[in-house]
Amino acid sequence: MGQILECAREYGKLVLALETLKYKLPEQNFIANFLDEKIDKSIAKFNALIKDADGKYKERIIKDLSDKIDMLNGVRGKYNIEDITKTTFKNSHGDYNVLQFIYCGNKIKAIIDFATACKMPIIWEIIRAYSLIDKDCDGGSLNIEHLILYIKEFCKYVKLNKYDLKYMVIVYLTQLLNSDFGYKQYIEDNSKKDLLNYAFFRTNLCRFLFKNEQEITKRLLTKAA
Repeated sequence: MGQILECAREYGKLVLALETLKYKLPEQNFIANFLDEKIDKSIAKFNALIKDADGKYKERIIKDLSDKIDMLNGVRGKYNIEDITKTTFKNSHGDYNVLQFIYCGNKIKAIIDFATACKMPIIWEIIRAYSLIDKDCDGGSLNIEHLILYIKEFCKYVKLNKYDLKYMVIVYLTQLLNSDFGYKQYIEDNSKKDLLNYAFFRTNLCRFLFKNEQEITKRLLTKAA
């Protein structure tokens, strides 16, 4: 648990430090993930990949992409876009995860690779980074109590509002649902099994978040606030 909380602590320090950045970073349009145009394009991409799928993992790929299509239709038009724009947008790393850490012993000493730095809803990077560092998430689920502790540690440096906690799960879920990363690369080149495994993990996570979104959000609003 110590490494998980250190990850949250360092991210809090990072976001705080980036508030004084003199340069204007590009802004990520996460709202697009909720719009019909983006959802329709994603579904079209998945249907094309389903047609191209073959080989050893064909059935699983088709099942995953079909489930993502169903979940995209399940979130379509369900959320208040105006409320989502009230989440906290700040300068952020853009790809904050354990692969970007340089350790000295058991402590993070540096964070690298700011090529994707941008202004975004920081709740996306909070829950994403947590899901990629906690071993309890390896099967594609979340340990909600660990996530709450992670958020509380982060909030020692940067405060979140009620909209952040209310929409944290769905902001992350819609980004994952619209992505074909891993499937596309594997279908084009079957040697990229590692990317396919990552895609499998993310789709399992989609299923967990889609099924448990209301319960997770309720617990965040009552325990992480």
